[in-house]
Amino acid sequence: MSQDLSKKDEYLCPCFEVTSDSLDDLINENPGINYEDFLTKTKAGTKCTACLLDLEFQYVLRSKNKVRHFRFPLIDKESSLKQRIYKAFDRLTPLVPIRFSNVLPVIIKEEVVQWVLLANYSLLYKRGVTGSPMQVEIVVRNSRGEVKFREMFFLDGESHLRVNVSKYLKDDQLCIQNDSFGIGSVDVIRVASKVGCRGTTRPQIEVEAPGGNCMVHGQAASSEKDYRNFSTIYRPDEDRIFLSIINADKIDILFKIIFPLNNDNILEDQKITDKIFIPAGGTGLYEINLTGELRESYKNKVLTIGWSSNGVKKVHVICASKSIDSFSIDHL
Repeated sequence: MSQDLSKKDEYLCPCFEVTSDSLDDLINENPGINYEDFLTKTKAGTKCTACLLDLEFQYVLRSKNKVRHFRFPLIDKESSLKQRIYKAFDRLTPLVPIRFSNVLPVIIKEEVVQWVLLANYSLLYKRGVTGSPMQVEIVVRNSRGEVKFREMFFLDGESHLRVNVSKYLKDDQLCIQNDSFGIGSVDVIRVASKVGCRGTTRPQIEVEAPGGNCMVHGQAASSEKDYRNFSTIYRPDEDRIFLSIINADKIDILFKIIFPLNNDNILEDQKITDKIFIPAGGTGLYEINLTGELRESYKNKVLTIGWSSNGVKKVHVICASKSIDSFSIDHL
């Protein structure tokens, strides 16, 4: 992607037809609009998310040299009076760096090594353009929320970090919750050292296991209380499905699970309902398992699992091989 601003009508987000022209118009019509408000107004980057790096780079490129004239935003009829007053104060106060926190599960098992990776390399469409230098704090906790490792790192442009986080939980028996594998968590916190974009600095984890490796990128925890669900193919003869629930809150949370949901012929008392209490900062692990007639009726078919919870948390699905020697992880 070129950074030539004279190139018009170039699509930045094909999903919602956001172009270079529409971004220019939005910034000109809304001096001082922040990146998050830009995404909210246009919905850009909220569907497939493939364009987010490009969007952020183009937003920063267009707005960093623009003079931000102060105007009291009382003519903004879309916002409440309170919001308009806050926006006015925001324009007078100095910039404060945003604290980005991503939480991810840590698998604990013999012969399994897990890494946290962060990279700050040039964006593909423009050599020499990297994200802001980042102060990176990595915090590893066991299933009870006890901190087992904490250290600060510096991630400069054209550099990367690769940190073995599983070794700090290997000997912690409190993390072993079943006969298969234990679970903990890692919190990766990024704070930019100067104004710029995040670039390629979103953290990822890599799980090295005897049967193969897997990777997944990090996301922030959320406080959604609404009922959520996901569907998977239930193959009990080939793999095992687990949910990991990271409690990123300062209070204990109650996580409620119910399944199966995708069969109107199943009576309520036939559904499996369960609850997990997860201490502040801790991580819960729950295996999705059916027995008897339910197992046979859902075997090799779609199975839908639902859950709800209080507090701030992040849920991942972990698909493990039958022998627990390989894993696939995704965030929910």
